[in-house]
Amino acid sequence: MSRVFLDVNVPMYAGGAEHPLREPSQRIIMAVASDQLDAVTDAEVFQELLYRYLHINQREKGFLIFDAFYELMRGRVLPVADRDLQRARQLAEQYRSLSPYDRSAPR
Repeated sequence: MSRVFLDVNVPMYAGGAEHPLREPSQRIIMAVASDQLDAVTDAEVFQELLYRYLHINQREKGFLIFDAFYELMRGRVLPVADRDLQRARQLAEQYRSLSPYDRSAPR
């Protein structure tokens, strides 16, 4: 089974309001929970979750989604290492047209 990376959009859509991506995101979460999908995330995803929900003044909802996603991903949270920062810098210089979020270093 191939390992996949879950970005912040998956838990946000899964736990969010009605949206075309809500149900597919919920299926992804269920697949991880039932070990049908080998997934990891990283520390930055949790920071983004908190940032977004605090920014839109939905603290409690943000905390609920954070806690549920953390419990699901316990032991599967990758650190953001020094080499990741250096690779991000290289990608930013090499691919100037990409947004900062699209310049993630391959693992």
